[in-house]
This record gives sequence, structure tokens and C-alpha cells, in this order.
Amino acid sequence: MPQLLKNISLNLRECDSAKIFETGVVFQPKKENDLPRQPHIIAAMWGSKNVTAYELYKQHRSVLEYLLSDLGIIEDIVFKVKKNGCFLTFASAQMNSAGDSKEDSNYIVGEITLVGSEILEKFKVQHPVSYFVLNLDLLNSVTARKKSFIPLPIFPQ
Repeated sequence: MPQLLKNISLNLRECDSAKIFETGVVFQPKKENDLPRQPHIIAAMWGSKNVTAYELYKQHRSVLEYLLSDLGIIEDIVFKVKKNGCFLTFASAQMNSAGDSKEDSNYIVGEITLVGSEILEKFKVQHPVSYFVLNLDLLNSVTARKKSFIPLPIFPQ
């Protein structure tokens, strides 16, 4: 997140709004002698000079909901408001890391929130910024696969 916020800060100096994302692997520590978990994540951050923090959050959340709808899992997503943000969870049959199925367990698939004012001050950002982070490994295991057929043309162009 620090690099995304740095880029948002630089872009907002020159533009009215900035929308950036990145994807990669995050290393999450486990117990002392275990190897860290390494989920693939995608993070998106938006900043704007022309809207309020609430409007920016609503716009960002609507894009996130559209993405989850397109993946075919929006019905399974529950937005739970936390003190420091809004975490996305869903209740569904899911495989845990040991390969066992867990029915009706909640899994945190991501987070969407506004960046706090203390953090914005450290990066010298004077406008609202929102971000979301999604666990791609978890989403990939529950997304509905869309099948489509595109016929080959009889006469190639």
C-alpha cells in the first residue's frame, strides 16, 4: 500500500483524479517454524480532488461490486463494517489450506476502505483516497466459470 499511496500522491499533484492498481504476492507470517502463506492479491487505489470522501468510497465500492458480480459471486458477498474499514466476507463451501471442505465458514476475501487522515498526512495527500484489496487465490476458487462460444468466420477477413 505505501507505494500505491506514493503514486496517488504524485498523480494528484498534476491531475484531478488518479486510479491505480497492482497485483502481486504477499507474504503473511504463520507460526514460528512454518513457511509464510503467499496469497496473490490485487489492490486498487483511487484519489480525487473533485468529490467528497463518501462519494469516492461509493464510486469505488460500486466498481468492486460490479467486478464481483461479473465473477458470479456477488450474491455470496457480505459487507461487514469494521471500526477501521469495511471488510468483505462471504459464507460458502470453501476448501481450506489442508484440502478439507468447510461449510458456512466466513472467509475474508478483501477489504475496502478510505485511507485514514493520519496516513494521508504522512504522504502529503490533501484529498480523499479509497482502496480495496482482494485475495485472488480465494476468489479464484469460488468464481463461476463463464462459458462462451464465438463461432469461427466462414470467410476469414
